[in-house]
Amino acid sequence: MILVVGAAMFYAGYLYLVWNPSWLWEPQQDALADKLGVNIGDYPYPHIFPYGYYWRQLPRDAYIDQVHSVVNGYAKVLKCNNSREIYYFFSQSDDFALRIEFWYDEAHKLVQFNGEDEDSRTIRTEECAVGLIQ
Repeated sequence: MILVVGAAMFYAGYLYLVWNPSWLWEPQQDALADKLGVNIGDYPYPHIFPYGYYWRQLPRDAYIDQVHSVVNGYAKVLKCNNSREIYYFFSQSDDFALRIEFWYDEAHKLVQFNGEDEDSRTIRTEECAVGLIQ
């Protein structure tokens, strides 16, 4: 009986965190903001920081090497078909990470980037491998 109750509580806690991973992000977001020397509230989309920070720091036509030099503090990055990179912040897990996706053209210039939060898991990772596009 105790094992069943314990398992149920563990599963309920897991579901809560899958649906609300931002609860885990806040201390890590604060630490990243300190590392970058910025105030989260000074940037758009503070609930998915560092998205707004990179949105302000990167020109829309930045080359991939500039993106690589500006984007830091991530836990994992995936390269997808030599045209997309997906940066994982605060976790390496699809369920718990804040993910930011960068799209590049054939010349490896930044075309757009998208962020997602815990309520919007829209970034696809099929056919992606760990690492940066070279």
